[in-house]
Amino acid sequence: MTSDQYGPLTFTGYWSLVTVRRWYPLSLIEKFEGRSAKVAVIGMGYVGLPLAVELGNVGFEVWALDVDEERVESLRNGKSYITDVPDADVQRLREARKLRPTADPRVLERVDAAIICVPTPLTKTREPDLSYVIAATENVACHLQPEQLVVLESTTYPGTTEEIVLPRLQKMGWELGRDFHLAFSPERIDPGNKKWTLRTVPKVVGGVTPQCTQVACALYRQIVDRVVPVSSPKVAELTKLLENVFRSVNIALVNELMLLCDRMGIDVWEVIEAASTKPYGFMKFTPGPGLGGHCLEGGETVCVKSDSGVQVLPVKALFERCKTANDGRLLRFSDAEVIVRPNVEVLSLDLEKKQTTFQPAEYLFRRQYCGNLVTIKTAAGTTLRVTDLHPMLVERDGAIMTCPAERLAVGDRLPLFAGFNGRSPLACAEYATVPVRHLEVASTATEVYSLEVQGTHTFATSGGIFVHNCIPVDPFYLSWKAKEYEFHTKFIELSGEVNTSIPHYVLSKVTDALNAQGKSLKGATVLMLGLAYKADVNDVRESPSLKVAELLLKKQAHLIVNDPHVASAHWNGYPLISQELTADLIRQADCVLLMTNHSAYDYAWIAKEAKLIVDTRNAFAGQAGRIVKL
Repeated sequence: MTSDQYGPLTFTGYWSLVTVRRWYPLSLIEKFEGRSAKVAVIGMGYVGLPLAVELGNVGFEVWALDVDEERVESLRNGKSYITDVPDADVQRLREARKLRPTADPRVLERVDAAIICVPTPLTKTREPDLSYVIAATENVACHLQPEQLVVLESTTYPGTTEEIVLPRLQKMGWELGRDFHLAFSPERIDPGNKKWTLRTVPKVVGGVTPQCTQVACALYRQIVDRVVPVSSPKVAELTKLLENVFRSVNIALVNELMLLCDRMGIDVWEVIEAASTKPYGFMKFTPGPGLGGHCLEGGETVCVKSDSGVQVLPVKALFERCKTANDGRLLRFSDAEVIVRPNVEVLSLDLEKKQTTFQPAEYLFRRQYCGNLVTIKTAAGTTLRVTDLHPMLVERDGAIMTCPAERLAVGDRLPLFAGFNGRSPLACAEYATVPVRHLEVASTATEVYSLEVQGTHTFATSGGIFVHNCIPVDPFYLSWKAKEYEFHTKFIELSGEVNTSIPHYVLSKVTDALNAQGKSLKGATVLMLGLAYKADVNDVRESPSLKVAELLLKKQAHLIVNDPHVASAHWNGYPLISQELTADLIRQADCVLLMTNHSAYDYAWIAKEAKLIVDTRNAFAGQAGRIVKL
């Protein structure tokens, strides 16, 4: 007779049998159902903090883990920095000892479940950085204890849970299904939405094994009304991308319709309102100012292998050569060009095998950039210039991880190709490291270039230094993953192309509106209303306001910003500080640009005081004044 046969045994011999073999999955489920389990939520952002609070509300003891000491200290003091989480909730849970903010990953040794809610940051070219997911996974692996559940919630491509997270947990000697369970459950937080909350939105859960799914579902059933189990993490991961791509495609449709209506002299907002009266077969989407790579300076070199042999070329020269040869599909964006599948291989580093190899380049990027460049000088005398958020490879504590260039420190060790002599690779293919000797940051406006490399996602640049490339996200994220299966997602990529062009359209509307008033954009005072990506939240992630702000500054407009929910934001080195909205501030502006339709704005008052308004959200509908709509 074993505990496997009978589950939680209740007869006299129970304790002696349990010491021999404990049927952990059932006991862990019981902990979740009894809400006696301890849970760590990693990442106290817009997803992690509401999740931690909800877990605490139902009785779990929650460790709120974040690397940002300011966030941790704020939570310790009972202060929330997220609109959807009131200070009172944090204070109540702190007093009840149900919410324990910390920056110490060793608390992972005390918990029954660890939920990873770290960001995959999006830049203005919609590129994520998986280094946060990898770093969080490494922390969990180092402190993993028997009988733990690990869940990834961060938005990512299908396969991440099994290809990135699982191997890092297993390399510590832990056995899936016996020592730990692993699942993916996509976050569905909609900041500011009072109707559809964390509890009322169904939760999709996909475990690596059926037992993993069962255990993860037992936890989530305590905090959401409906849990939707699916057959695998890949299904759950693709579910999230489908939701995002669905939105992207439909927004692209109305954005393109907006452009057509503008030329035809038709009010697109009236068209959409009329169409939305149809009670079936139509879902309302409205136009907006756009969906919210960090790369190398053009003179930095890349070691490439092609039909003509192995060469070390400036990345700018490589781009021009591939463009001229027309050996790849050329996509043109508003301020960028992308060559798909150029016929070259680049020197790369396999991070798992720690081996150098030549790998096919999937994409070559060129775009205009206005922001900070980081000049990295190494102890070997080499110099590399990259944009401030380019993901650099760094060796720390014997492991290679990524971090933005702006976060490098003197002494950090960068991996490089030991057989590199500055002109061509030598016969040896050894991997070594070199310390950073000096760092400089300077603002610039220039063209920058980047690569996407198949399989390894790394490439060697000037001095043989290996860097991480930038993986496209949302619709391009899914498109990138599809290339592994030799499938080209034309429709999805097209939606991305349309949406990324809209900020430039907004700029043209502001320019034309000012010209009609006899003013030039250069030197004009533009008051931008709204930094957040949507109404009534303080979330600036993916916000098109940041891209539009950059374009205005590049055109030498005098930019003033206001957002009742966002005190400040930064974009490519530009500080955007919210000013108090007064009648004098509105009158001072040559143009008021409405980017986010916050309900806190008094639109009638603004329309009365403003000289000129460009409205990207149709928020001024029915108001009198000089109002230009998208």
